[in-house]
Amino acid sequence: DLDTHWMCVPSPSGRRCLVVASNGRTVSRLRNGHLIDTFKSLLPGGGGRWANKKEYCFLDCVLHEPSFTYYILDMMCWKGNLYYSCDSEFRFYWINAKLSEEDDDISVISDKNQFRFVALPRFSCDPDSLLCTLNTVYPFPKSGYLFYHKDGHYTFDSTPLVCYLPENSMSSLINGSLSNSSKMSL
Repeated sequence: DLDTHWMCVPSPSGRRCLVVASNGRTVSRLRNGHLIDTFKSLLPGGGGRWANKKEYCFLDCVLHEPSFTYYILDMMCWKGNLYYSCDSEFRFYWINAKLSEEDDDISVISDKNQFRFVALPRFSCDPDSLLCTLNTVYPFPKSGYLFYHKDGHYTFDSTPLVCYLPENSMSSLINGSLSNSSKMSL
């Protein structure tokens, strides 16, 4: 069911963190709660433009410090609306939809947006898409790939519905998928 029920996301090298934008500031923390930084951003509630105190945003990100970029893995909350109980396929669609609706480009560093925020690409897990995932040149160094079950809800704990595969293991998965798909067509 890999090719029909899972999505693949390239994972940048960097520090995994939670980004919370609320009350006019944006805070990023490691998963253990250690503060990484406090800054202004154009995220809802992040201090770059929104004055509405009721708006806030929670993002699961990877911070790639050399490029001052937070790569968005997942979204738990946007403008005060919670998405924990939504399936991952919807959350991934919604990230891109919400980012495209914004008037200001949060992927550009400015006085109001001190770090870039970029949604990561998502790929199907059929053999052709996995090959594309492996052969794509990304604007960041990859540590590996995350596989999300399309029906999985967001959780803070480990779950079998999100799996990590190191960069050097992806070829084995693709070779196995290609072998299995050619066996199926016989």
